[in-house]
Amino acid sequence: MNFNFSDAINSQNASKAQLSGDMIHEVTFDGCEARDFESTQNPGQMFHVLEIKFSNKDGQFTHTVWQPKEEDFADRQGAFGMQPSNVATMVYLFKHLLDAVNPEASEKINKGELKMEVNPTNWNSVRKFMVEQTEAGKGKQTKIKLVKKNNGDAMFPYFLAYSREGKLYMQTNFIGDNIFFTTKELQRISRAQAAKPTTQSVDMPAATNDFDDDIEL
Repeated sequence: MNFNFSDAINSQNASKAQLSGDMIHEVTFDGCEARDFESTQNPGQMFHVLEIKFSNKDGQFTHTVWQPKEEDFADRQGAFGMQPSNVATMVYLFKHLLDAVNPEASEKINKGELKMEVNPTNWNSVRKFMVEQTEAGKGKQTKIKLVKKNNGDAMFPYFLAYSREGKLYMQTNFIGDNIFFTTKELQRISRAQAAKPTTQSVDMPAATNDFDDDIEL
């Protein structure tokens, strides 16, 4: 059997590395995708997720939002007070994304001209809404701030909290041009680097999953 060099057209692996945590990356927004897949451990069990995708020449990052369960609509009592529900966190994440990649849609939401309710039965409609409303932003250049999980993988930072007055507020921006590491984040990164024999540089240290019943975007 003969084999020619011309037969080996696809001689490079097309997969990309995962973008690193504890860095700010300049990226392209690759859109949102509603994806359904079957559990490998429990055949017949289906998962319905929304993937938010970014990439650059160095790698890619996908944030996966899972279909909320009933308990995800309730706030939680944490060690330092009440914590926002997973659904509230998810809604703020979606609005934060729209601020960055489709500000026209975001402004319509602010004016009440565009609405999307999140309730326990309309996850597919929510996914469709986000896919459609972010379509105009595909290919847009922006920035994302990623931090490291305990296992070293990258994730968006924890960003939503209650003020002393009991109002939800964003502790930090992590998608868009106006992002930077807070003093606390830089201190945490510095401590993590000092604890390891080798260090990683922090790129651009300038100076989400996830869900109150019927929260609206």
